Amino acid sequence: MKALALLTALAICGSSAASAEALRKNAMTAEAAGRLFASICYGPYQTSVEAAQIKAQRKGFDYDAASGLFVNARKDRQMRINSQRCALRFLTRTPVTELLVRFSDASMQAAKGNIPMGTRVGIGTENAGNGLTRVAARLDK
Repeated sequence: MKALALLTALAICGSSAASAEALRKNAMTAEAAGRLFASICYGPYQTSVEAAQIKAQRKGFDYDAASGLFVNARKDRQMRINSQRCALRFLTRTPVTELLVRFSDASMQAAKGNIPMGTRVGIGTENAGNGLTRVAARLDK
């Protein structure tokens, strides 16, 4: 239900200046996103999928059974946490040229170097308009 509300809100507010400001207000810094990603995907996810899902719920995400996503509709953030992947989607105002370094540095610091050897994180970006970038970061098992 919350995911549907989020999609509806995004569809409705696409042209509104007020809603564009609301999206900018909820945009994460690359550093905050890196810390959030590390706190769920590096620690608990390495132990068990359930531990990561519980941690996501403690961080304000609600599970949407229809989409299979953990959604924080108020902040426009989504996570997919299952046996194949731990992924985070978010909006940021951080320039794309600085995004990868800032995100990686913050996640490494948050994980305190406790990242298994050979771990690879994929990061994709797309222009979301209004000076925002939509980012998807994922860790595959």
